[in-house]
Amino acid sequence: MVITHWASGLIYLILDNLSAHKKAWRELTPETKSRIRIHWLPTNSSWLNLIEPYFGTLARTALDNTYYRTPDDIEQGLLRGVQYLNANPRPYVWKKI
Repeated sequence: MVITHWASGLIYLILDNLSAHKKAWRELTPETKSRIRIHWLPTNSSWLNLIEPYFGTLARTALDNTYYRTPDDIEQGLLRGVQYLNANPRPYVWKKI
């Protein structure tokens, strides 16, 4: 999908080692692969992937303590959650554990 919207040039992706990512990469055509540069995160380093805590925050913001009746309700709740998080940005603070 990204290739169709990105008309020219290289596309750089940073991916974790989820098997679905590897399978999707294997299924790409050689022409598509030539435009993509993948940088794999090391195994057991999901903490480097900042989308994980973002999705956790989004889930707590938009989905916790709610009862959505339809998929459209879920979509609207997630959109409101994203709008709230964009309107109230907070930098991610790395924690030593």
